Amino acid sequence: MSNYTIVQIIPAEGWDAVFEDEGKTFFRPLVCFALTTTGDDEKPADEQVKPMYYADTGIDFCENTGNFIGIGRRGTGMVE
Repeated sequence: MSNYTIVQIIPAEGWDAVFEDEGKTFFRPLVCFALTTTGDDEKPADEQVKPMYYADTGIDFCENTGNFIGIGRRGTGMVE
């Protein structure tokens, strides 16, 4: 996990985090998309938009969960 600075929060209404566990796919609603940066005074900013969801311990980046496979919209068959 890198140290990110959250620059902006964007609502994620209608989007889900997609996870896989023991061959089964399941969805959890996204809380938001976070525009993040890892830049500092010595190097250019590396900006990324990262999905966040409500984990058992609080709101977290989806990528911090080992079984995260992408984002999607439930019922559409669309997973990215």
